[in-house]
Amino acid sequence: MPRREMESLKAPIALHEDTAAGRRLRRAFVERREIPGLVVGTARGDPVVCRRVLGARRGGRIGFTLALAGLALAAPSLRAALLAALLHVSLGLLVGLGARGRTGHRTREVQRLALWTVLTPLGVAVLARLSGFGSLKLCMAAAIVGQLLLLRALRATRAG
Repeated sequence: MPRREMESLKAPIALHEDTAAGRRLRRAFVERREIPGLVVGTARGDPVVCRRVLGARRGGRIGFTLALAGLALAAPSLRAALLAALLHVSLGLLVGLGARGRTGHRTREVQRLALWTVLTPLGVAVLARLSGFGSLKLCMAAAIVGQLLLLRALRATRAG
């Protein structure tokens, strides 16, 4: 009896489309054009945007780079930058550990959201510094407001 082969094995596979659902696959990487929307969306606590930040590849690296650039522009001195970074990291750990039981987020997810939620307050601090009002207190306030926005983002993306 001759061996039969399936026709579908001979057909070329299209990598850019999902043949089962007939729709385009979800983007895996953060694209440059969506960064402003992600910054504003995480500050607003938009659940879809926060999940996009959590699920996208390179989201953590891009958030870290943007937060570091914002801190460098907002801080009037190296001492102020280090103190603001220390406050942000310590508050981020406290908020993350406190929210871990309530929301079910892992530490990596909390850290990634913390980087993205601090960008808007840092942007305000940068504008204030460029206007001549930059100070250590403004950098500290940006870190605190960033943590308040982090709490909102964690509630919006509640995993549990």
